[in-house]
Amino acid sequence: MRRLREMIQILTWVGVKKSRLFENQGRGNESTNFEQLYDGITSGRFSNDRAAARHIYQSEVPDNRYAVLKSRFKEILLQSLMSVEIRQPKFGAVTEAMHQCGRNVVCARLLVALGARMSAISLIKRTLVKAQKFDLTDVVFQCARLARRHYSLSGDRTEFEQSSSLLQEALLTLEAETKAEGLYDFIALEYSKSKSYKPELLALVETYCKEIDSLRSTFKTRLLNFTYFRVKALLKQLARDYEGVLEVCNEQEAYFLKHPHFYNKARLAENAIWKLVSYTYLRDYDNGRVFADEWLHHFVVGQPNWFLFQEYYFLLSMHTDNYHKAVEIFTTIVSHRRFEYANPQTIERWKILEAYLRYILTNHPDEQISEKLTAFGRRFYLYKFLNEVPIFSKDKSGFYVPILIVHILFLLDNNDLNGILDRAETIRQYTSRYLRKEEYYRTNCFLRMLRIMIEKDFDYSKTEARARPYYTRLVAPQTDFRNVLEVTEVIPFEVLWKLVLARLSQLQPSKESTNRAIV
Repeated sequence: MRRLREMIQILTWVGVKKSRLFENQGRGNESTNFEQLYDGITSGRFSNDRAAARHIYQSEVPDNRYAVLKSRFKEILLQSLMSVEIRQPKFGAVTEAMHQCGRNVVCARLLVALGARMSAISLIKRTLVKAQKFDLTDVVFQCARLARRHYSLSGDRTEFEQSSSLLQEALLTLEAETKAEGLYDFIALEYSKSKSYKPELLALVETYCKEIDSLRSTFKTRLLNFTYFRVKALLKQLARDYEGVLEVCNEQEAYFLKHPHFYNKARLAENAIWKLVSYTYLRDYDNGRVFADEWLHHFVVGQPNWFLFQEYYFLLSMHTDNYHKAVEIFTTIVSHRRFEYANPQTIERWKILEAYLRYILTNHPDEQISEKLTAFGRRFYLYKFLNEVPIFSKDKSGFYVPILIVHILFLLDNNDLNGILDRAETIRQYTSRYLRKEEYYRTNCFLRMLRIMIEKDFDYSKTEARARPYYTRLVAPQTDFRNVLEVTEVIPFEVLWKLVLARLSQLQPSKESTNRAIV
């Protein structure tokens, strides 16, 4: 049901209404059954096939009538997707061209199969012109291949040779683009389940970047240029050179100005995410706020890039003590109808961000914010949260660190000192085994401060005095990457440490449960 609901939401987003979907499905029971299935899926009433079959046919699955209905319903959705009109300015010229050209190639193949070769070649010629304009190499390859076969059968040697030459050129270009995409995809794979710092990849990514740069200098296509910008930006991020990331973003924007017909909302959105990430990790909060407010409305609500941009806008808000904005972003994201279709890593990241939001709000009570969260109707349980992040719980040098930290913070808030003592060895292992001291300089400082708290038996004065050198390192300006915020730092560690000390100063050990609900 989730897949069908996702397809329905996409069709609704592009303007296809229910009445249009079933207008050619006749009248009577069948049409009514389609509409019942549609309404049940969109409303969430049909969470599975059993619920749908019971409501529509008063039967249990497996039921052949229901199986046929669902199969035909799915075909109607797919056919509707094929007939959707992708128009500017909502999608951009490149997206519109990709959609039209892809559909034309399918139609041309069908015409050839049915023997309408003259109609097919006419459609191929029109499609080829648009595909070449927008550097749609895969479409050019398919059109040239179909054209070569047509001219071989018609005996037109001149057109045959031209099509063969174009096909060979497109094949070489397609191989170059595929190779570049493969290099980028390998890098993306390394980061799909872990956001930990990976200096061992730096040399490899630098090699990939040079290789793609060489390919784009030879073939000069839109896709190769975009892939180069992506890999170069990742290279700068790996080196924690966020000034360099901003330079890559400006380089890509200059490319768009030089080639305005390649304007692509998705690529600009990705560029905007890189910029916001850079402003956040460089602690350039003023420019970050201005940029976030300026660019948020450029994103298509509910799309992956929108979720990612909002994630970094949330972090920016948390780092600037704008908790009202953080709550607004959080409630907007998790209540959006497309949030359930986000990938598991995205959902887990938002659970981690929520834990920090809940923690900071328990230490900065605000009546208006509390009212917002109460109205939202979502409650937070510590141990439930810990069981809902299985992917990042295995990410030893990445997102498991903020999970560990926020767990300890909640335990301290709840006076569960024994719970903290049970995790003392875990903290020690992380500072000595999983986190390289230079690459995770700030995280190591903060974990070392937590270890001092445990070693000093949670005594405020002793802990504050012994941890003061580490606190000084956190707040001191640095000229190298050690001043850059880390992926583990949802809230600046110096802010968290002040809250830890405040809690130690009023600590009254008790056996209160750490699994209480936090509103």
